[in-house]
Amino acid sequence: MVILGSFKSNMPPVDWRPEFPKLGYATFQFPDGVRGDRWARWFQFPFLLVAVLWTIYTEKCQILLTVYPDMIYLFTGYLASVITGKPLFTYFHNTLVEARPSSQFAHWLQARVFKQSRCVFVANDGMQQFYAQHYPEIPCETLFATFNEQVPSFDSAAPALRRTHTPLRLAFSGNINASNEGAVKVISKMLRELPDVTVKVYTGTNQQVVRNLGFDGERVEITSVSRDILISKLQEADIVLLPHGFTENFSIEEERTIFPIKTLEYLLCGRPMVALVPEDTYLCDFLRQHDCALLLTQPNVEAMKQAIQRVQTDQVLREYLVKNALNAVQQFYAPTVASKLREGIRQHLGLEVDSDTPHA
Repeated sequence: MVILGSFKSNMPPVDWRPEFPKLGYATFQFPDGVRGDRWARWFQFPFLLVAVLWTIYTEKCQILLTVYPDMIYLFTGYLASVITGKPLFTYFHNTLVEARPSSQFAHWLQARVFKQSRCVFVANDGMQQFYAQHYPEIPCETLFATFNEQVPSFDSAAPALRRTHTPLRLAFSGNINASNEGAVKVISKMLRELPDVTVKVYTGTNQQVVRNLGFDGERVEITSVSRDILISKLQEADIVLLPHGFTENFSIEEERTIFPIKTLEYLLCGRPMVALVPEDTYLCDFLRQHDCALLLTQPNVEAMKQAIQRVQTDQVLREYLVKNALNAVQQFYAPTVASKLREGIRQHLGLEVDSDTPHA
């Protein structure tokens, strides 16, 4: 396998070991919130296409797997497949035209990508059900987001759950954008009414954008860390917070089908989770099914405060939530998901590709 990605200037590099697949950075990405980032990235498109075509040629790749929500990479993968005749597989982490209903290019691109793809993999069962209903003509399969770490045992997590710190330590991670901005604002209001707490925000989002949402003052720390150490940082908290949805004018289809990657990190970190998530969403259904978070479905500041205080004072609840979280996360283990990916590729290609041949 050969992986081509985008280097984000404000994020620490990933610890990429020699035994991993070959990795290359084909584009440069400014931090979220920097003006001109969108145009700067599209300016790099010709260089990205050349890099992909050159990689296919020099590495003798036989398969293309292109990942969305990066529309530039999705477009590049589609063109590379058309130019080279190599089979195209796509992975949609969230919806495209439903999030950009007024974009003619999004509609044009999705129609052609769907037609060109041997199989469209999607990030969760909520998306798979949505696509099966609205695009029944395309082969579509669920391929969960993954993690590579070993799942910690509950016994190793339990000692930290028998106490909480003073002030109480809260944490949340991931990008702050339209998919969660409404819920994030509720959390910032809650923090102003809970004086005896601190919060650490681990994000690649521009820090000024985060401060503008109400995360400022001495009790707030905003930073970005490598994925390699993120879980250990979350383990320094007493409670992790999962905000999703409640943003006005945000695509309802997006809100209902998104499964934030940070959810896996929360399930793994061995700390109790408080989630603010709308009803009638896949994320809400997942958390309720596995009973792995104290779940709030209305953007109510007072209810959020009470939930934090309940988790703080109830050791039995903390242990119950963490035990369920560690059980729920097992299905996302990378070797399990990778086996499903290989099986899906073989199924949709037949005997066209040797399993030992490099893939791009």
